[in-house]
Amino acid sequence: MHAHIDVDFEHWRVDLPEEKLSRYNSPHFDEAEVARYFIKFAEEHAHQCHSYTQTFSPDQLLCANEAFPEAAVADPLGDLEVWDEWRSGTRVFPYEGKFGRLGIRAQDPKTQSPSSVGVIGEIMAGIYAQAGIAPQVLVRVIRRWPDFIFYTGGDLYAFVEAKAFTQITNSGFCGVGLRGRVRDKLLGDCLRDAVRQLNADTRVVVWGAFTQICSVTPMRFAVTFLEVRPAEYVRRPARLPAAVEEGLAFRALLRAAYRVEPRRMYDLQLTSGLKSSLRQETKDYLIQLAMEEVEGLLAESLMDVAQGISRESFFETLQSLVRTSYVPEEGEGKRFFEAKQRAIGEAATLRHVGGRPLIVINLGPEDRSQIDRTFRRDWKQASRPWIPTGTRTYRNREPLWRCGGSVFGILSAEEAEP
Repeated sequence: MHAHIDVDFEHWRVDLPEEKLSRYNSPHFDEAEVARYFIKFAEEHAHQCHSYTQTFSPDQLLCANEAFPEAAVADPLGDLEVWDEWRSGTRVFPYEGKFGRLGIRAQDPKTQSPSSVGVIGEIMAGIYAQAGIAPQVLVRVIRRWPDFIFYTGGDLYAFVEAKAFTQITNSGFCGVGLRGRVRDKLLGDCLRDAVRQLNADTRVVVWGAFTQICSVTPMRFAVTFLEVRPAEYVRRPARLPAAVEEGLAFRALLRAAYRVEPRRMYDLQLTSGLKSSLRQETKDYLIQLAMEEVEGLLAESLMDVAQGISRESFFETLQSLVRTSYVPEEGEGKRFFEAKQRAIGEAATLRHVGGRPLIVINLGPEDRSQIDRTFRRDWKQASRPWIPTGTRTYRNREPLWRCGGSVFGILSAEEAEP
């Protein structure tokens, strides 16, 4: 494992005028044409806001792997190292791989794992976003756009979409300028999606979070955050963007499922053998519990706008989730929820990494409130360990890393419990 990871970070911003947003939202323009236009627009009008070089601990990325990525990958950094050995020729297939009569002169190396590369992108997006955008992830969207949604106050939301790619260079560093750091295809997709979202709700800021893996040995990334805003905000009646509402409803449903008796949840999964009246009774009970969880989520995450939210709309969304698309299975998220049920401040082991325990610490309401009150947007905070507030201390000497509403750490062998 590498001793550290060097990251070259840049934050860029581009404001899109109302006339451009409305013009290119028309189906008259195809997607490729819209992407080309706004790539050119960003090249001419985007400006760099921040630029830093930072050093990250590999342990921080392994801890963040428990909180931010969509795909389940045990060790994305280890996967990158293995791929780099095949790419560089250090490792090869254990057979000849040549056959002259068919024109096969060499054996190609293994390809990179898209899952591992994507996970690296989501990890870096989550780490930087909670330092420079907002301290808490409001919604982690799964299998849909965007990857993360943050509430930034003042009835404004940040939609963050993470992308990652490998572009190994001899120098180990990335190119210059926005288009030198982000591939045109990814940049065009980001800007086109931003145009669609900003036309739907101008109270949203769209962020593209791009991670280029420049070198594996030594490990070097280039992370670029592109902030896409409407040049003018149009005030509309207070309501949640659809993606926020559905994401919160989904979170509430997962929490509610954990409170339902396991046997009842099991019966709900059956396609036959259960009376429709009993099935409906369980669904109604699940929705009732989920509505209670919604109240808690709103209180935690949307304190200054919670009173303006439509509970009826949430109820309809939950009904739709339970009826047509999703009912949580018994035990889903069981290990993590059980760890979170420990007393506030106590460490619970989630799994082991290289023989070392990876722990999670549940943050209580006071901790989360303190984080919100003291939060200041500062990208440089991304690589710094979490420091307990007040008089609270922890026995472990290894650094702790906050990822959303929980704190993670990887204990040394000496600190691991027998």
